[in-house]
Amino acid sequence: MKSFNINRQLITSTMKPNKEIEETAAAEGAFVYHGVKRGHSYLSQQCITNVLKTIFSSSSAIAKSMSCGRTKCNSIAVNVLAPRFTQKVLTEVKEAYFYSIMFDASNKGNIKFFPVCVQYFSKIGVKKGCIIDLIDDADELATNIFENLMTVIKKSDLPFDGLTSIGADNTNVNMGNNHTVYTLFNNEIENLFKEYVDKYFSQNVAILEAIGHFCNGIENLTWNHIQKCIELTKIEDLNEDNLFNEFTELKLTFEIIKKKQVPLFDQIQFFLSNEQQKDTNTSLPMTIRQNEMDEEDEEDQTKVIRSDQLWAMLFAVNATPTPNMKKLICFLYSIPASNAYVECVFSDMKHLLNDSRNRMSVESIAAELRIRRNGSISCIDMHKYLLSQKELLEAI
Repeated sequence: MKSFNINRQLITSTMKPNKEIEETAAAEGAFVYHGVKRGHSYLSQQCITNVLKTIFSSSSAIAKSMSCGRTKCNSIAVNVLAPRFTQKVLTEVKEAYFYSIMFDASNKGNIKFFPVCVQYFSKIGVKKGCIIDLIDDADELATNIFENLMTVIKKSDLPFDGLTSIGADNTNVNMGNNHTVYTLFNNEIENLFKEYVDKYFSQNVAILEAIGHFCNGIENLTWNHIQKCIELTKIEDLNEDNLFNEFTELKLTFEIIKKKQVPLFDQIQFFLSNEQQKDTNTSLPMTIRQNEMDEEDEEDQTKVIRSDQLWAMLFAVNATPTPNMKKLICFLYSIPASNAYVECVFSDMKHLLNDSRNRMSVESIAAELRIRRNGSISCIDMHKYLLSQKELLEAI
């Protein structure tokens, strides 16, 4: 009878502990996230991985175990990170219920790309420029655009009657009076676009003036302002009696907050920081939406209080829920002031569609755009976030 010698040293050296596997996966996920955010190609990420493995081969088991070739980097971006950040946006949109869709076209050869973005009121204020899909279609007919947008809404499982407005470049295809995307939406979905939309696009200033009172915060807002606004917007299922009581409560809450020794601006920033910590399940002070930070640097320096963030804090700290008031605010802040945030997506697309990355699939382009525009975690914090997300580690 033959006997077999078992090389136990070989087995123990090749079997990795569970913790090491998870830490390696987290390192790979954070590495790809950083690469996408900072515009590195997958070939560049593969090269950097090989350099790290060489440099830290004797000092770091994690670095030595990392495997981020081009194919794997692309797979992590397309199948793990992009779906997670997009699903988070869609979940927040459903919680807000009201949202707007913004889109525009960008050409690359004979292909026309339509990034589809949303604006909505979240628990930390307005979010805009979040991309939920990228449509590739060479045909810019109103019918095709309409059908593509309808497909995106259905695929994303967003409520049709929560759509408050659409934003697009001001062309006859999108915003004219006859066979346009706007008229097709009106014809297809009954009562989707309320009367205020006609006023909004015909440049009637009444609705804009009504909304403007809310953008100045709650301090100078009156019940007459609110009544005028609900008369124009015709939001369904608002209980006006309860709305008055909730408005009064929020006014009192604001007066209490304002009298504290801590400046109102600092209170809001502390609130935002806490909400981000809850959102990411870590004890780290998470950053506010990263691709908005540069745009808000000047505001932070002058300590400008954003009205949407003030409303978000008031809803959170008020002793009792205020569903009617929150519904009204979610509706009003879902309406975009312009289509500019879609234009911002084009700057990202310009990098992704350059001649040195001309073999990227539409799927990969869409994934990188969703990571860049929807990812709200700093590159430094991403590693610990991934360590707290077991299902993502398993997917990586």
